[in-house]
Amino acid sequence: MFARMVLNATTGVCSKALELKGPCSTVSAAGASGLAAVAYAAHLLARRGDADHMVAGAVEEAGRALGPGVGEGAACVVLAAAPPPGPRVRVAGWAVAGPRAPGGPDGAVQAALAMAGCAPRDLDLGVGPRIAALELPRWIAPTERLGDAGAATSGFGLAAAAVLVRGGAARRALVVAEPSESATCAIVLTQEGAEHA
Repeated sequence: MFARMVLNATTGVCSKALELKGPCSTVSAAGASGLAAVAYAAHLLARRGDADHMVAGAVEEAGRALGPGVGEGAACVVLAAAPPPGPRVRVAGWAVAGPRAPGGPDGAVQAALAMAGCAPRDLDLGVGPRIAALELPRWIAPTERLGDAGAATSGFGLAAAAVLVRGGAARRALVVAEPSESATCAIVLTQEGAEHA
């Protein structure tokens, strides 16, 4: 499952090149596409009994002249129902919701936290655009470090959060997509077992 601003062109080619089996889907939600693709893959992996792995990602191809701080990019993750031995990162909650009003509550964040069974005070890392209503000990903004790679930006953010959670630098992380006119998306990552701590 891949997200791209121009639909379907990359999804089928990548699936064929990687010799993936099973359904192939494309998600379009502007800047939230990359994270929405991962949320959708997590949902399918949790609900389907015929898949043990899902590949999800995003590709941003501008097809136009790029301004300062804007670029193209791609990000990809593999989700597993039974991950290999070692430190494990669990996708504990995910949600996609409508656009977030300026200064208003984020429905995707609220739903993802509820699914993960945690409150904002339980989080120690936020990745993505800072949300004023959430006071977290640490925020990382991928666009400040890498520039704006459109749909791929949230995929980069998810990868950074997974590395920090897996390495023990964070126990619970909230990853949010850049706001767009289409949708918002949020994913909660935890260390295996941290959701009950």
